[in-house]
Amino acid sequence: MSTEPCVYVIEEEPAHSMLLSYHIEKLGFKVKQFESATAFFSSSPSAVHYVIASDNLSDMDNLTFCTKIKDTYHQAQLLITTTSTKGKTCTSCQDINHIYKPFSIQTLYEVVSNTFKIPVTK
Repeated sequence: MSTEPCVYVIEEEPAHSMLLSYHIEKLGFKVKQFESATAFFSSSPSAVHYVIASDNLSDMDNLTFCTKIKDTYHQAQLLITTTSTKGKTCTSCQDINHIYKPFSIQTLYEVVSNTFKIPVTK
């Protein structure tokens, strides 16, 4: 049984999901990938602490997704990836961090460390 913390990546674009997963795994996390919010919630994971999700999921709007994560997994730390230049995409969830695409790997490491409140070493 694995003891690494698990990050759930919800991203429809396979290249983005693969890139995020690769770099998150390099940081020592186990990664589980989902192509939709529906697939993630249908899998009914029991202990969710870390989630990285796109704000552009076709099956669920960002506000609904954020609210459902917070209601279902109270302790989950959520990082939203976005291309929006209008600022945070989920304004009702104040404790959610965003990372703006395109981003550098260094920025990803910094935002993951800040969002998940853990030291990140490369």
